[in-house]
Amino acid sequence: MSPDTATVKQAEVHLKQATQAPGFVGCLVNIMGSSSQHPAHLKQAAAVQFKNYVKHGWDPEHQQGGDALGVAISDNDKTTIRQHLVGLMCSANPSVMSQLAEALRLISTYDFPDRWRELLPDLIRRLAEAMSNNNWNVYNGVLETANSIFKRFRYVGKSDALFIQLKYIFGLFCEPMLTHTKYLVQQLPTLAKVPHTPGAGKHPFECCLIAVRTLLRIFFSLNWQDLPEYFEDHIQEWMTLFATLMSPDLKVDNCPQLQRVTSDDEASPIENVQSAIIDNLVLYSEKYEEEFQPFMPAFTRQIWTLLTQVRQVPRYDGVVTTALRFFTSTVRKPWNKKLFETDGFIQAICESVVIPGLRLQDVDEENFEDNPVEYIRNDMEGADGESRRRAACDLVQGLCVLFKQSVTQLCGGYINTLLQKYQTNPVEYVEHRSLLCACWLYSLCAEFSVPDNTLKQTCLDHVEGGIDLNLYFVFFMLM
Repeated sequence: MSPDTATVKQAEVHLKQATQAPGFVGCLVNIMGSSSQHPAHLKQAAAVQFKNYVKHGWDPEHQQGGDALGVAISDNDKTTIRQHLVGLMCSANPSVMSQLAEALRLISTYDFPDRWRELLPDLIRRLAEAMSNNNWNVYNGVLETANSIFKRFRYVGKSDALFIQLKYIFGLFCEPMLTHTKYLVQQLPTLAKVPHTPGAGKHPFECCLIAVRTLLRIFFSLNWQDLPEYFEDHIQEWMTLFATLMSPDLKVDNCPQLQRVTSDDEASPIENVQSAIIDNLVLYSEKYEEEFQPFMPAFTRQIWTLLTQVRQVPRYDGVVTTALRFFTSTVRKPWNKKLFETDGFIQAICESVVIPGLRLQDVDEENFEDNPVEYIRNDMEGADGESRRRAACDLVQGLCVLFKQSVTQLCGGYINTLLQKYQTNPVEYVEHRSLLCACWLYSLCAEFSVPDNTLKQTCLDHVEGGIDLNLYFVFFMLM
């Protein structure tokens, strides 16, 4: 921690030499342990070193040929790590846990389940003990440990070895996972009313929501490759749980303590849970259409209701973007067309979701002012995939697949309305957002219909007629 460069380099040399010494792993474990009296920053430094030690020394290929750090973890040290890592994860603070989670992910890639058979039974046992003792720190630590292990099953190629591993996991974890999720959802109304004890850390209601969200992410990981038989057999139970968690009855106002610490600048645990649920619904709607089809109408209505209740603040960005991805995914498919043919539904989507989503927000202008070139590059390349505007653009394109005529007619009317609004007060800075929204909407509709040259020229005339330089990128988009 010295500011002197020479001292730091000397310490790095000593640390590199220490990795070869017997007992190095035990020393790191002792520093990171919950009973350790070392300061938090030292525990975090030890966790970073531990992660790097595992990264460079656990991989068999590195051990055979040697790597840049000269690290080769012995079998005895590997046994020590496997014995203590889960316990460390369960009791670590967030900064240390993130490093340990990465180390655990790396180890499980090579050792789990074949050389670490006791890991999953140990996690299940710890979950049950933590729940019976109402120890939320350990409970969430165990779930985060499981989440770190199962994340690696996302986005990897299918193989016989992979499905053998997944079958082993399904046989042990699926039933306890459903049982714990049911129990947590049942406990939410009761926990919301628990009085908060000052200095006691996070409220139990918040801890329960964090646990539910982690279980939902595990659901996503375990369902990514294929629809497991257990989840197919219990799909009704899972969808009932999802519907309960998406209910308007679950809100921050139910828990005064959570309400006090929630702001409009950051998503609350409830929004995080709802975003995770919609991610799971998108997964099922795209990959397991036949099994999910009976639940599609109810969730379409429920997600739409949720969208109409959120406000234009960053707190709800995650919910809005995932909800729009759900609609974008479903509206493209002919067998879902009837869900969107209800009178006024397309118009309501455009007015309540698309137009507000396309309008620039304060954070957009701040990001553009900070780095205009990077902002334009991200916008052009679609790197802003998690933004409301990008999600709204994708939704318009999805709507045009089956409803091109009605969508382009509606959007033409909105474009004229937005331009008229801008014309009423073109010198007012805030009204530039109406012009930009109109330009965005036109560029989207032009991809799916014959461009209206008059409308295009009107947009360009307004842009050339004195729009603020900070908003120049729209003109760049339309050229």
